[in-house]
Amino acid sequence: MLSAPLAVLTILSNFRYQMTVPLPVVAAHARRMVDVCLWLNFTSSVLVLFVVSIFGESICELTGTPSLKIWLLFVPLMMLTGGSAAVYQIWALRNDHYFGCGMSKFFGALMTGTVGVAGGLVGGGFITLLYGRMAGPVFALALLFRYGRKVLVQYSPRHYFMRMRVLLRRYRDFPTKGLLPIVLNTLAASLPVLVIATFYGAMELGWYYMASRVLLVPVQMLGDSLKQVLYQSAANRSRERLPVRPLFMRVMLALGAMMVPVSLFVALCGPAVFAFFLGEDWRVAGGFSAILAIAIPFKMTGSCLGCLFLVNRRIGTQSVWQYAYFLISMIGVVYLACSYGIEGFLWGTVVIDVIMYSVYIGVNYYTCRSSDHQRLIYGRTSEFL
Repeated sequence: MLSAPLAVLTILSNFRYQMTVPLPVVAAHARRMVDVCLWLNFTSSVLVLFVVSIFGESICELTGTPSLKIWLLFVPLMMLTGGSAAVYQIWALRNDHYFGCGMSKFFGALMTGTVGVAGGLVGGGFITLLYGRMAGPVFALALLFRYGRKVLVQYSPRHYFMRMRVLLRRYRDFPTKGLLPIVLNTLAASLPVLVIATFYGAMELGWYYMASRVLLVPVQMLGDSLKQVLYQSAANRSRERLPVRPLFMRVMLALGAMMVPVSLFVALCGPAVFAFFLGEDWRVAGGFSAILAIAIPFKMTGSCLGCLFLVNRRIGTQSVWQYAYFLISMIGVVYLACSYGIEGFLWGTVVIDVIMYSVYIGVNYYTCRSSDHQRLIYGRTSEFL
């Protein structure tokens, strides 16, 4: 129950300023942005702790889960560790520490899963999932902390807040234009779960959840890693006044060549694979995965290439698409649930995703071409210098 709110709060904790770390040409500006992000993360975590301490009982009564009162106090800690780990991961990429960043993400995810599964095996219940959500970011942060030690002692107190104010003003379009849309995009991913639970039932929800987890968790882990490396590579090219569109084309073709065969295999053999490994009771979940797999190449390609909007300073364009995607998804899933059965609902969501992400990729290509033209003519695309 806490997963979706925690994901949103982790995004809010840094106000998306962590995405500015790879962009400045001057390394000192990037170090200052890391410091700014850490202060924002700490401040937002303390604010959430204050809210939870005062209104925690009311929140539990409103949601009907009084047993979660004590565990709400751990949400600020998970925000602090998760947000700090995200900042240090991008800082490590900025300094070309790809191996360290990859190891932190891998072992952080491994620790999260290990603690959760181990607690479940000994009868710990859902509380062990919270332990895992806390242990994973802490472990990842411990691996990354050595990359940020110089940042914490870099600046004198006399000029610190003046520098912070200048940087916050320079990159203010990241929270003002991009924060709310990215939160809505995160909520849009949870809409099918809420609609299936409301209109269909627990059994269909279980099949859908299993199918989506089996498909999306490995894809998301791979996609997040690729997206971070792509973001750093594109930022490097932008700082050196090199075109970004060739990188866009290489990544798009590589992802298509990698994901299309996987998608076709799952679409053709999904029910048989689920039945073979999980038993005949899960064949229906395999059928769900066969439908959902069709949209995976489009979603993964669009998600990975979406970071180029930030490099090209087209945050407003990306935000318009995210608003449109949330509204169309919200209206579409409710209409489909009221008009069709579960399979029709899944086919409808896949059609929405394929169309919207195809538009997203096309607009992204156009912005890359336009920004490359600006680099060629004017030698710049943005103020991230």
